[in-house]
Formats: sequence, structure tokens, C-alpha cells
Amino acid sequence: MKFSQEELKAAGLIIVFIGVTIFAFINYGYKPLQVKSAELDKEIVVRTDELKQIQDIVANLEIRKSEVRKLREELSYVETRLPKDVNMPELIKTITTLAQENHVVFSTFIPSGPFRKDVYEEIPITLSTKATFHNFGKFLAAIGNLERILTPSGVQLSCLSPTKEDASTISANMVITAFVYKP
Repeated sequence: MKFSQEELKAAGLIIVFIGVTIFAFINYGYKPLQVKSAELDKEIVVRTDELKQIQDIVANLEIRKSEVRKLREELSYVETRLPKDVNMPELIKTITTLAQENHVVFSTFIPSGPFRKDVYEEIPITLSTKATFHNFGKFLAAIGNLERILTPSGVQLSCLSPTKEDASTISANMVITAFVYKP
């Protein structure tokens, strides 16, 4: 079977047309869709990871809330022990009350200015007291048991002879240091 010249031209044109159509489909239809599909696949992976992180956060939310409550309680306790403000009237009242409760008498009570240290200030208070040895020990123990940090130092004891008017057996000079947090 022989094909005529026109039939061969028509067949050639059809083959060229089919080839151009396939070429155009691959280059302008399939490849861009394949690239877009790969981009969308990558975005799906990224979004899936983000969703997993968010789900983990939500799953641990109650645990985190509990941790925050615990940290706030600890912060409150620390701020009680090491406040940010001096509040000298409250400090004087506290020391005076402890002295009265333990039958310790002040002859001098001299607060000094704050001295800056690393992240805190020290406020020294010089005291001269009279008491029995036992009562003075109870007074120092009461200072040590306060929530706020107060540190007695430089304690100098002298013996006294008790009298009917004054049962004191010692006089004590010391410095009680209060601390204030200063970031």
C-alpha cells in the first residue's frame, strides 16, 4: 500500500501537531503543575510540623499553667525574704516587737544608709541592748526565724550584774543587716 504525497504530508502534519501538543502539554501544563505540587507538598510538611508543635503546646498547657502558678508562689516567697523596697518603718517595728516579746531593751537603735552590693543593698542597723543571756538568745533566734532575711553580725557581749530593778545579765552591741533586692 502506497501513500500519496498528500496523505504523507497530512500524516506528517498530524504527527507534528501531536508532537507539538505533547510538547506544549508537558512544558506548559504538566511541569508547572508538578512544580506547584512539590511546593504544596513542602508547605504541607511545614504546616504539619507547625500543627504538631501547637498540639504539643495545647497538650502541655495545664502543666505549664501549674508550673507558672508554682513559680509565682516561689517568687512571692523570695520577694518576702528579699524585698525590693527597704520599708524602714516596718523593719523597725518588726525588730522592736521581737525585742519586746523577748524582753530585750534597746539603748541605741541606729539605722545606716544602704550599701550597694552585686544585685542587692545592705542596710545595717546598729543596736545596743540589755537582756538576760537566755532572752537575748531567744531574740537572735526570733530574728533568724523571720521570713525576711536579717543577719546579726559583730555581736559583742559584756557581762552585767543583775539588780532588783534590772535583771539583765548581759549588754550586747551588734549590727543587724537587712537586705533589699536591687537588680
